[in-house]
Amino acid sequence: MPSGIFTPAISMFTNDGDFDFESWGQHLDHLVNAGIDGIFLLGTAGEFYAIPHSMKTDIIDFGIDRIAGRSLTLVGVASPVLSETLELAEYAAGRGASALVVIAPYFFPPKGEAIERHFGGIADAVDAPIWLYNNPLPTGFDITPEAAAGLVERHPNIVAVKDTVDVPGHTRQVIAAVRRVRPDVAVLSGTDEHYLLNRLYGGNGILGALTNVEPELFVSIHRAYEAGDLAAVAGYYQRVNVLSRLYPAIPEHVLGGVRIAVRLKGIDYPADTLAPATAITPDQVAVVQAILDEAAAVEIPPLR
Repeated sequence: MPSGIFTPAISMFTNDGDFDFESWGQHLDHLVNAGIDGIFLLGTAGEFYAIPHSMKTDIIDFGIDRIAGRSLTLVGVASPVLSETLELAEYAAGRGASALVVIAPYFFPPKGEAIERHFGGIADAVDAPIWLYNNPLPTGFDITPEAAAGLVERHPNIVAVKDTVDVPGHTRQVIAAVRRVRPDVAVLSGTDEHYLLNRLYGGNGILGALTNVEPELFVSIHRAYEAGDLAAVAGYYQRVNVLSRLYPAIPEHVLGGVRIAVRLKGIDYPADTLAPATAITPDQVAVVQAILDEAAAVEIPPLR
């Protein structure tokens, strides 16, 4: 059962809109070397929605080859076009992805029997482990605890659920529902601050974007929890509390603060984001730097 700290890797681009593989490779190496348990390619933090379908196979190839089995490699196969989702799923599975991450199609989210046709159809079509990705804010669709339980009961290759809901009780209900039918299914929170609650509820960890910024911090939280050192966990959380302010730091782009923080921490990739998201201003960069400075000043136990 997968557990621990998983990173939805941000993507990196050149000023011309091409993918910056050189900088991205450095970032993937940093995540692996920090001890991250799994890296999610082409997720929301990776701006899959703005990347041309034709570019995604090159990204999958590079990511799988660069990680090279040093960490689990999760590949997002999201598309509002089912045939494109299936094409990416089959390609990533053939390239040796550890698992495929499937989100609801957006704009016309599935309802009723369409939930089974979408998620179940993909699970049946591909011989690979599947992670369900619940992110109702951008997709307009919530994988309810009951729906998650039904899907994992009918499809043995659905092995995990990522629940990106900023209400801990929702994830608690997902954990309880799926465990009643499949005790072997992992449930991870998509909200970084919820690591401790997730584990106390019986879940398996987090898959959150702040782990791009200080992966060592979150790996230390996991190691301290596994060792039963809750005092250390509480100490580490003091820095997490400050870093969490990166999300609202740039209101025009919920992940803009995370992207700029990674750059300020040492990987100087050129472009802030892909259109239509707006470029980040010098004043906003200063806000992000101030948050990083405040986080660095927080006294925490030595990182493990």
